[in-house]
Amino acid sequence: MEQAFRSWAPFAPFKGSAAFTVTPALTPSIERSNHFDAPSRAEEAARSSSVDSNVTLVDSQEVKGSLPCPPSHHGPAPSIDGSSRGIVPVLSRGVFKADASWHWAMTDRELYHRLQNLSSYPSAVPIARRRVFGEMASLLADAALLEQDGTHVFSLAKCFDPDEFKAFLQRSHDATTDKFSAYNTRRAEASRKYVDEEMPQQSQKGSSLDRTLRKRRRAVAGQEMFRGDRELAKAWMRRSSVVKYVDGAWLQHLHRTTTGIGGLADGRGGEGSPAWLRAQRRAARNSWQVMSEELGDGDIFRSHVAIYDNTMDALAREDEGESASLPPKGHDRAFTEWEGAAGHDPHHPKSSAGLGQDSDGNARCWRAAVAQLALSISPNEFLPESLGWNAAYEGLPLHLLISARELEELDLDAYYFWLHISIDNAATGHAAMARECINDLLREAQAAKGQDFADEEWARVKLGFALAEAIPTTPILSEGGDEDDHTPYELTWTSVTQEDVSPASTSSPTHHISSDVIRSQLVDILKSKAPTAHGLHHGVRARLAGESLSHWLDPIHAQERVPQLLDALSANPIWIKPGSAGESKFVKEFEWGGKMFGAMTGNEVHVLRTWVDSLAVQGEEEKDGIRLLSDSDAEQAGREALMVWLSAQLPEGVQPRTALETPEWLRSPTLPTVLLGADRKLGDKLESWADFTAKVVPDLYKGLVERPDAISKLPTNLPALLDVLDPSSNTGSTTSTSSDFLASLSSLYPCPAMPASSTNLLDALAPILLTLPAPLERSLSLSPGRLASHLGMAAVKTLRVLHGFTEVSDPAQQVERGGDGREVGCMGTEDGQGLGIWELVERAWQRRWAGESVSGNAEAPSIALDAFKDGPPARLALPSLLLLLSSQFWELAPILLGLQLFLVQALLGNKRVLAVLSGLDCSDVLTEKGVVNSSSGESHQVRAQLEGMVLHANRWVQRAIEVAVERESSEEMREQVRSEVARGWRIARQGVQVALEG
Repeated sequence: MEQAFRSWAPFAPFKGSAAFTVTPALTPSIERSNHFDAPSRAEEAARSSSVDSNVTLVDSQEVKGSLPCPPSHHGPAPSIDGSSRGIVPVLSRGVFKADASWHWAMTDRELYHRLQNLSSYPSAVPIARRRVFGEMASLLADAALLEQDGTHVFSLAKCFDPDEFKAFLQRSHDATTDKFSAYNTRRAEASRKYVDEEMPQQSQKGSSLDRTLRKRRRAVAGQEMFRGDRELAKAWMRRSSVVKYVDGAWLQHLHRTTTGIGGLADGRGGEGSPAWLRAQRRAARNSWQVMSEELGDGDIFRSHVAIYDNTMDALAREDEGESASLPPKGHDRAFTEWEGAAGHDPHHPKSSAGLGQDSDGNARCWRAAVAQLALSISPNEFLPESLGWNAAYEGLPLHLLISARELEELDLDAYYFWLHISIDNAATGHAAMARECINDLLREAQAAKGQDFADEEWARVKLGFALAEAIPTTPILSEGGDEDDHTPYELTWTSVTQEDVSPASTSSPTHHISSDVIRSQLVDILKSKAPTAHGLHHGVRARLAGESLSHWLDPIHAQERVPQLLDALSANPIWIKPGSAGESKFVKEFEWGGKMFGAMTGNEVHVLRTWVDSLAVQGEEEKDGIRLLSDSDAEQAGREALMVWLSAQLPEGVQPRTALETPEWLRSPTLPTVLLGADRKLGDKLESWADFTAKVVPDLYKGLVERPDAISKLPTNLPALLDVLDPSSNTGSTTSTSSDFLASLSSLYPCPAMPASSTNLLDALAPILLTLPAPLERSLSLSPGRLASHLGMAAVKTLRVLHGFTEVSDPAQQVERGGDGREVGCMGTEDGQGLGIWELVERAWQRRWAGESVSGNAEAPSIALDAFKDGPPARLALPSLLLLLSSQFWELAPILLGLQLFLVQALLGNKRVLAVLSGLDCSDVLTEKGVVNSSSGESHQVRAQLEGMVLHANRWVQRAIEVAVERESSEEMREQVRSEVARGWRIARQGVQVALEG
């Protein structure tokens, strides 16, 4: 099992994969390819090594002038998530002060890579949050001036007015079209001038220009962006790929099972009202639709990233021929060092002079891309800012209109740019969707939480809008003038803090054990062992801190020497790896196979492991003048600027609700410790679902919902745990070799019998039904480029269905026709009319509450996941597992697909579940609360929609599994994929059974 567990990373599409390359039948007439890279084994090995500590990606601007120079002989950079790559010494914000100091920071290029590979770099989450605060501080420094600018969003009233906002957006749109009209007028005059003056002169000189060349020159006459230089335009397109490869990233984290959970819904960590929770989820869901369309709605030939990727491939072939080396993809490590994106383009004849003099590495594009990736990293905290950014970014920029026209005139593929001009339209496109989403959220904020709260949310929406407007997204083309790159020095990197290197909590997320207490317990244990151990170590010649073990364990001096022994051990990298008991040689010596196995009891070894895990990773706060800041220091400027800004937007005396401290839940819980159990002996083994449910689930579920936006590292004992949770693992393998093994799963392992009572069924299954999309939902939290494969697109299709968006296509049509079979345009504001699985469960929950309510006046309770955290553990076992595994989509794809298939086909497709969710067997429903009456025809419509949801989601999950199987080159590996899919099915079935019995 462990070998299979490690081998699924190549499920990410890879360059040259024939299984992922097809020729579309109904697409715009541009060449298509579909080559993407998966993380290589070599890269994974390098990531876990520290030998690259001096290999950095320096993309920050050179510090000019007589400023302090960075230390020339500094030690290795701090290691985060097993890598110190891309961490460099930088000057503090006060670079022109006499007390300027150096500290460690992560370059934009490195953070760009890590944010697209979060399963390998979970520590990038708090770093990204820190970057958002940095961008806020930079912008808000000029807030007072911007408020006086009538064309800036800060000039709008402090109290939200939807009509004023719409008029503001229309004025911005009109200003852009007016500028474009003036541009076209200038171009027309330039063309006439060329005809009247230049062409006759050429004729008088006996020019032999043919008619085609004259037509071409006339077409590009007066070009203002590329000046008729085709090579310049190609270099600009390559640099732009930094931003284009993360198209839509500012929305990619927004809509998940954990979005808007009640404990975080009011911005302070208190209970949020159900109405406000619903408003947040609706806003996130409607924004997710925009993200879906950026991904081509699951059609790879409409995926914006895939379209741009094909354009980059075409440019490479044009320059180097059909055998050209294709450029790396945005989520690849190699992309961060690709010359085309860095600013130096070897294909341009002026490259030796440094095209555009952008020797700083295309800083503004890297900055823009990192800002997009960082903004939605914590949707429970930055939802208003993400919505504001979306409204600004989906507006019509002048550079888009000009670049589309001029690229086409230069015979370059401009379809990507024309696509955004049309799909972002303000009538029914993304601009309209973004505006209506904000209107709805702020209307609900006022109704649910009052006017002051609505004003604060509006201020945060404006801030997100202003951030998008303030960060340039296009490459520079020349040195000097408005086009020069004035990217602030401090916004080309993000500070690395002590908490990144040494996470504050390495204990269970709900049982924080003081490191001093653990150390004291271990000292007592070693003291009790000293009389026996002292005599046994006389012949050991090994030295620790220059002294023998016999010296350290002398019972006469144990009181003073044992604490010193622990200090000596913790400082010795041979014996102890701080923060990682599993990799520490000293710990292994007391476990099975070690020379001292049996010298400690299971409980004593557990204390030893906990002590090692509690040790801070040894990253010096300051070495050779380079410091590690704290989270508080690194975020201070941003926090203060945001507080001042928000306070100014509210009535005098009203304090902002926004939490400014670094929330602990952003950092990943130490799930290996959770699965071992912080409250029980290490020797206790998990042997059944009952063990898992009783000993692990309470802490695990609470940890996951208290840290909803963290990326969880998988525990090292996960393979063994999955073996325990799959009791049929030794009996079901023979069925997976059948060509119709998917069909055989439902007959071999059918869905458990459902209770007759609708109330009992809903109580038992509500947490599972709410997390039903979880196996695939974090796939969208990855790089948009990673999703641009048939496997990724099938995941998008499945999620579209489960979220209630229009989907009538069939996988067979997609394969046969090279598209998704929908011969329609972008759905825009017409899409998403149905109910998603979350909304369906909420309606059922309201019906259940309405039937039990005595007064009928109180608001129905929240259906958020954190509302269940104190409920029966048996009902939370499967949801805990789904949330845990979902953060590693590519690594665990077969198991996750198996889990998803059972949940869609067997559970959601169960007649009793369909009936309860549609309301056909419920009574006493309060229609005045917006809940349908069971006797109405609407329930039957909901039932029909649910059946369609099951049908289409089932087809697309099966399509994903087919792609996963086809991806493997050998029958042995294909069989392994099938086996893991079957395992996922069986585990899901058993989890449902446990919930029903509990």
